[in-house]
This record gives sequence, structure tokens and C-alpha cells, in this order.
Amino acid sequence: MRDKVLAHAARAAYGDVLHGHAQPMYALFLAIDPARVDVNVHPTKIEVRFRDSSAIHQFVLHAVSRALAPAAQEGAGNETAAPSSLAALAAARARRMRRAVIQLGRAASRQRLALRNRSPTT
Repeated sequence: MRDKVLAHAARAAYGDVLHGHAQPMYALFLAIDPARVDVNVHPTKIEVRFRDSSAIHQFVLHAVSRALAPAAQEGAGNETAAPSSLAALAAARARRMRRAVIQLGRAASRQRLALRNRSPTT
């Protein structure tokens, strides 16, 4: 699913790690009260809106920033090596995240197919 608020928060958190036109790859798991989410934004349900978008933005921004903090501290001692080591760490994490997202997508596809092929119980 997509949400502009989540995308902006993630890009902002990665701002010091990724440089140039690089885009972060990420997967977020949010446990939230369904009443706080509007899923009727897009006909295929790929886009949502949060009732309190500013709170969600701040939460995601700070959570991702905290997750990236060890990498930032690791490279803080050597100013010339920091950008490259942070970029390498971010690239490695992005590759792991991409593999995880692909696996989740495959699992979801298998589940949809199984549900579609299931005979009705009438």
C-alpha cells in the first residue's frame, strides 16, 4: 500500500544516509487501530490515508531515524569514510529489505491464489 506521509517520513529519515538521487527501499509494519485509517482512498486499496497524519509522520520519522542511528554513529569518527560506509550499509540494508519484500509479495500472491481456488462452502 502507498501513503505520501509514510513515504515522506522515510525519505526524511534517510536524508543523511542517502545522497543524490538515491531512494530508500523499505518495508514498514504498523500496528494501528483500523478506525484511524481510511482505506477507501483508491479503488484497488493500494493507497490509504491516516486520520492523524502528522502524528504518524513523526512516529515513522523518529522510528526510522533511531533504526539508522547506529550506522550514523559508526561512521561519525572518520569524516571522509562516513558517507561511503553509510552508503554501503544503506545499500546492504536495502538489498535485504528488497529480498524480504519480494518474499512477502510471493507469499501474498500464493495466499491470494489459494483463496481464489478454494471452493465455496455452500
